[in-house]
Amino acid sequence: MKASVKKGLGTTIWLLSMIIILGGALAFALNPSPAKSIFGYRMYEVLSGSMTPALRTGELALVQIIPPQDIAVGDIVTYAVSPDGTTVVTHRVVDKTTDSEGQTVFSTKGDAADTVDTNVPAAAVIGVVRGHIPIIGYIIGFVRANFIASLMLIIAAILVVLAVKNLSAGKKKKPANPS
Repeated sequence: MKASVKKGLGTTIWLLSMIIILGGALAFALNPSPAKSIFGYRMYEVLSGSMTPALRTGELALVQIIPPQDIAVGDIVTYAVSPDGTTVVTHRVVDKTTDSEGQTVFSTKGDAADTVDTNVPAAAVIGVVRGHIPIIGYIIGFVRANFIASLMLIIAAILVVLAVKNLSAGKKKKPANPS
């Protein structure tokens, strides 16, 4: 296979991969459903400093959906505080008990807070935080608030990368010496 065909094929595969990855990320970020997940994980933007230093504002919290019986004291959990599940809180479990009806309830508290939250029913718990990624929460928040501008920035970035690749490829070619 000629080098130019390989290069063109490589560029095409790279471009299609970027479109698929970015399209999937945008679709996930813009999906308003509180029940969306990828491989049993949900992602949430950290909006406050209540869990500092464990989680900082602007980070992306990776929450694994697990049964409430598998949650232990000390775990950082995300739970719904609104009936529709769109408003969530992420705090550390400080106590796990059973209420008068035999249902599991959790007492939670932000690491930076002085007071314990009201009891959280097991049914409201979404899952346990398994990791976090700095800054990505800010980016997802920006994309949600500015979808068209974000899409234009992504397209512009792809075009710049392609232009730079073409310019650098052009500089590598040396004209044939006729003598």
